[in-house]
Amino acid sequence: MTRQATIHDVENAFQELVRRLPGQDLALERWGAKVRVIGADQSRPFGSNYMTKAQAYEILWFAINALRLQKEA
Repeated sequence: MTRQATIHDVENAFQELVRRLPGQDLALERWGAKVRVIGADQSRPFGSNYMTKAQAYEILWFAINALRLQKEA
């Protein structure tokens, strides 16, 4: 059994994503125990619904790994 993602895990993954996308102005928006990523222009690159911390952590790392693969190709 794996442990649940904490808000610190999500924030660290978000910081890693922002580091890999220097031209993007993104913010992590929290609403209770849920989060979503929002752009400066009010865009929502990962959807408009709030996600649980575990969902957000998984999605952020999926995006980071995709960026890693794109850089290698």
